[in-house]
Amino acid sequence: MNSIWICVACSLSLIGSVTAQEKITPLSLQIIRQVDPEIAKLSFLGEPGITVNAVLQAPNTIMIGFDEENSKLTTFTDDVGTDLSKPLKKSSFPRKWLEGYSFRPNKAGDAASFTLSSNNIPASGAKSITIQGTLAVHCGSEPKTDEHAGVSMVIPKQRDPIKVGELKMFVNKGFPDGKYISFQSDAPNIKEVTFWGADGKEVKSEGGNRGFFGFNKKYTYTLDYNVKSEAEKLTIKITHFTKMESKKFPIDLKLGVGF
Repeated sequence: MNSIWICVACSLSLIGSVTAQEKITPLSLQIIRQVDPEIAKLSFLGEPGITVNAVLQAPNTIMIGFDEENSKLTTFTDDVGTDLSKPLKKSSFPRKWLEGYSFRPNKAGDAASFTLSSNNIPASGAKSITIQGTLAVHCGSEPKTDEHAGVSMVIPKQRDPIKVGELKMFVNKGFPDGKYISFQSDAPNIKEVTFWGADGKEVKSEGGNRGFFGFNKKYTYTLDYNVKSEAEKLTIKITHFTKMESKKFPIDLKLGVGF
């Protein structure tokens, strides 16, 4: 067996200015061991490494996404001194310690799941892993809503984006019906988008999933919805934050690995 999954129930130390209500809770720990490549192929688990899934809770805060530039890792070790921030070997799929794509806030924005990773593994006989650093998160305040009437919901033949205010909107077929709508923006300041019919009633939508892509610190931020309507035109209300700040949360985790 070359993988260990642990649902972590461990002590969690919080440092710095984090209040009693703000906390990071580890949820699970996966360790994929290094074994013979032919044996590893049988498990479909990928390359050796560590994956920690956790949740950040921050009441009275609206979190939008990671500020990767200001997030810092200071310690990623096991209890026998292995530097887990350094890869075990050259990897075809190198992992960042903080996987930015993994940031998944809830609708209120006061809680979010995220992933910490390493391309290394604990030494034989190690009993625990320590991860310390700073998690910086883009947070918004003072929301403002702009209304855009008569926006076309017809799927363009060339899949070209539709301009809605400062956003680019892509319209695709929904599953199993309706439309799948993806918004793109240059800043992570969109709180939510709602859709309204000609009768003045809000159209049901699901999702609100966030993501981003790009490189060299130039990112495009995405926000996706499944809209339960076949109407050719809808009114779209976009709520964005007029103020953004990067809030820092200290990470100080000690995880028992149990082997």
